Amino acid sequence: MKTTKQLKSLAARMGTSFSTHCGTHLITDYGKPVDGELDAITSEVLALDWITKKTARHEYFMSHQKRVYSYGDSPSGHEVYYSREFSTLVKGLMDHLNESLGAKFNACFLNRYDDEHQHLGWHADDFDGMDLEEPIAVVSLGETREIWVKPNAEPCPAPCLGGRMRYGMGDVGDCITCGGVGFITPKGEVPMDRRITLPPASVFIMPPTIRKRTRRGVS
Repeated sequence: MKTTKQLKSLAARMGTSFSTHCGTHLITDYGKPVDGELDAITSEVLALDWITKKTARHEYFMSHQKRVYSYGDSPSGHEVYYSREFSTLVKGLMDHLNESLGAKFNACFLNRYDDEHQHLGWHADDFDGMDLEEPIAVVSLGETREIWVKPNAEPCPAPCLGGRMRYGMGDVGDCITCGGVGFITPKGEVPMDRRITLPPASVFIMPPTIRKRTRRGVS
């Protein structure tokens, strides 16, 4: 994948906006470099034979070769998807992203949200078969949405060392803040600086180093 400096220079040449948020990148107005085809791409994907397994969204999976994608650990949450052939315009957009970002994308998982109540929960994009050395790119079409990012874990805020603390009278035991593991999983409200606005025709990019340490969700 291209460096941040290279991506920023690319966005400047394309006349688009580039910004970074929590280690991720955002390019807006990406419709310009694909010769005004964004409306055609939107119409094409809306006409797909979408799969609806959850009330929160509709889904569709495309890839160059026949692939199987699954997520979820519990029997009730395990979902399996079989890829279909790329549509012409979506493949053209992916090819342009590969050239622009210096990536090697070969599959596309699409999500459709009919209103502000539909969303995608926290996930890590780490299923078997994914190349963790490649970035993830999210192309946003339609209405403005937010994508949230959070670290999988943060260092324990207590003054412990690897989860162990020294208590009164020289006793040593597990840290009561992190439970002895040395880190905590963030909970509660997502800070505003981790909520990234995705306007129409924007591309959200998670570099390999960031996607290994974070989760994301669409609000």
